[in-house]
Amino acid sequence: MMTSYHRRCYLYPEDAYSMAVVKLGSGSNLLGYYMYHGGTNPESRWTPADTFARPYDGDSRVYLNESQRCAATNYNDLPVMTYDFQAPLGEFGQINPHYYLLRKLHMFMSDFGEELAPMEATFTNPQEIKKGQDDFLRWAYRSRGESAFVFINNYERLQNLSAKSDTRFDVCGVQFPSKPVTIPSGTICIFPVNVAGLHYATAQLIARRDGNVFMQQITGIPTELCFEGGKTMKNVKPRGIEQPVYTAKDGTRYYLVDGETAGRLFMEITNASDVSSPVPFHKLREAGPLRTITIGAKNVAEEPLDKDFDQAAVYTIDLTEKRGLLTINYQGDCARLYANGRLIDDNFYNGRPFLYGLWRLPAEVSQLELRILPIQSNMPVYFPQEADTTPGEKVVSIFVE
Repeated sequence: MMTSYHRRCYLYPEDAYSMAVVKLGSGSNLLGYYMYHGGTNPESRWTPADTFARPYDGDSRVYLNESQRCAATNYNDLPVMTYDFQAPLGEFGQINPHYYLLRKLHMFMSDFGEELAPMEATFTNPQEIKKGQDDFLRWAYRSRGESAFVFINNYERLQNLSAKSDTRFDVCGVQFPSKPVTIPSGTICIFPVNVAGLHYATAQLIARRDGNVFMQQITGIPTELCFEGGKTMKNVKPRGIEQPVYTAKDGTRYYLVDGETAGRLFMEITNASDVSSPVPFHKLREAGPLRTITIGAKNVAEEPLDKDFDQAAVYTIDLTEKRGLLTINYQGDCARLYANGRLIDDNFYNGRPFLYGLWRLPAEVSQLELRILPIQSNMPVYFPQEADTTPGEKVVSIFVE
């Protein structure tokens, strides 16, 4: 989900996870991503005379971003440099929270995809669901023969779906759990039926490796495990990866872990430092007259041009080291970062910090320039609830980690 100039979307981890779970539950066998790792647009080699270049105003450089001013890409105004896309791995390789949520599905597909792929999808709900509709639990299942996976999504972005009480499932002739349960608000999960030695489980399969089956406890739902042969375990508690909750007669060991452990399963744990160091900055100039925000070809607000940043507030950032991720906590309309007069990255403000990987800088660079355009009153831009939309601009803090 890319932040455009007129619409500053803020991606929650559950947004990405729920979409992926629903996609699988709807019959897809491919977890495809437009951007799994964010990036940075290269510097353009185009000239203003090139066929698809946007109109040249005599002052601006020509960039490779999407823009309403360019007929070939006039769907949105995107930042000229950053192409972060709020991807699981960010523009500078930083790990975002939804990376760990999606990783659970990646392991699941790697280890159970052979069972899932030939399964047909069955939809238990109406397919035309209105925004915020909350009178039933949203779930579907995929099945083949006596085996199935139940996909549950009681989450919708920016909606507060209610908990669904007295819930049982009837799939492939299997009714479970033994007693009705409540599916909490925000629950996103997958339950197995007649898979991996389980008759059913109210836990999510994560991985199957070397005779071990790993499952995740779903927060707020009592874990009930019913194994082939009839053994049923109720209210099972996670024991982590050190101790199985059950060992089958064939030697298969079943482990139950919490959600955080599931997302980091098999990852090498490093002792990375969480220490951050403040970076000195100084305001050189207040912002000048506010620009006139124009409306573009798609009838939405247009992003500023290079010349508009001549009236931006200007800050200097003094660098004592070139390692780590520079984190700029600021408030404003949008910002650009320069090194020796050269634009190196930009940001449309949506309540999150402006980031830059200092290792990209040449050794001789010891100072950066930050330019921020102020937020204007009643500007035709959607900001998320996390953003401070007070007119003006400011730098709250800058640090490196």
